[in-house]
Amino acid sequence: MKKLIWMLGFTLLVVQLSYGQNDQASLSGIFQTAAQGGVKLPFYNNPDRSLRIDKSVAITFADFKKMTTKSTPQGKTLSIKLNKAGKAKLIQMTQKNLQKPLVIVFEGEILSAPLVQETITSGNLQITGIDKKTVHKLIKSYKKDK
Repeated sequence: MKKLIWMLGFTLLVVQLSYGQNDQASLSGIFQTAAQGGVKLPFYNNPDRSLRIDKSVAITFADFKKMTTKSTPQGKTLSIKLNKAGKAKLIQMTQKNLQKPLVIVFEGEILSAPLVQETITSGNLQITGIDKKTVHKLIKSYKKDK
């Protein structure tokens, strides 16, 4: 069972998990049940799709140095630069979890769950395809936490 990151607010998770009823066949071999307990969270843009994840925090707003946004044809892109501590956590987390999902959670909903393809050493993250309302809520929460 892999640990993942969870908390109220912004969170990054590395997990092995089980999809809800709307599985994507291409991911079925990757996303497997890891947590007997844990918590079931919906995707923010598709509440019929969910993941069951174990709870443990890895990276939070406290690990952010800077957050910026830009518009793309697919929606908003949120760019995050981590501080020194956050960067070290991301390196360790991605190094130990290659080919596993990195689950990004905000306010109890999954924003994204990309697979870790390589160790991320830059300390930078991007979340794409988020709607404008969610981006504004993220920025507001980030500023409130700072």
